[in-house]
Amino acid sequence: EPVEGSQEPFTRKIVLAKGGRAKLYVGQPIIDAYGIMGQITQVGILQSQATLITDPDHAIPVQVSRNGLRAIVFGTGERDGLAVRYLTSSVDIQGADTLIISSIGGSCPVDSPWAAVSRIVNDPNEAFLDISARPVAHLGHNKEVLLIWPARTAPASPAPKADAKTGGAKSAKPPQ
Repeated sequence: EPVEGSQEPFTRKIVLAKGGRAKLYVGQPIIDAYGIMGQITQVGILQSQATLITDPDHAIPVQVSRNGLRAIVFGTGERDGLAVRYLTSSVDIQGADTLIISSIGGSCPVDSPWAAVSRIVNDPNEAFLDISARPVAHLGHNKEVLLIWPARTAPASPAPKADAKTGGAKSAKPPQ
């Protein structure tokens, strides 16, 4: 169960009533039914702290789902505010484009919804576009969050041994 965790007005962190005993780890993504909310940034034995995606110290690589354009989304410190920075006016980005997690982010499941572009300002006096986005997750409206653990893969089965007489692989079936 998340609890607001900071007295600072622009810090966006929550405290979770689970910690190392429940196998939470730093960098672990937290989500709600709509999208990614943030990541675990501190783990104690019985509780943890998560930084929400709108925190000004949070940034993550994303892609525009429509065309694969790569960008970086930064938290602004506002409750539902994100900024897409360092894109020039020549890029193909539109209002209401959906931003998904880029495969180079590494900590969240690829293609997870992240945000939707809400405003694009092209000021000819500026080198980059001023792009605002809204999180897809409903931040600040949840009493519970979902934690994601990486999938555990089964150990690979050993390759069949080559048969010295035929040079091929031995059959796993006994001779009949």
